[in-house]
Amino acid sequence: MDMGQTQTFNKIGLDAGGSVSDCARSSDVYVSTDGTDWTRVSSAADGQRAHLISFPTQTARYIKVVNTGDVARSWWSVAEFNVYN
Repeated sequence: MDMGQTQTFNKIGLDAGGSVSDCARSSDVYVSTDGTDWTRVSSAADGQRAHLISFPTQTARYIKVVNTGDVARSWWSVAEFNVYN
């Protein structure tokens, strides 16, 4: 996600919306100031349809969430992606 300019934040919220089983079973969160060099700030493994991922305060322009879980016959849907400080 490109936030357009550098922002300070310490958590993100992901919500699969009505896609009850289409959520990441585990994921890694990365941040970047330039879109090239990435730093992992969190790993989550809750497998919930809607979850809040907290991490130490970051200042960055870009956020990348990588689905690291593997569930056969299931997609990964994100209906809402929110950034909080």
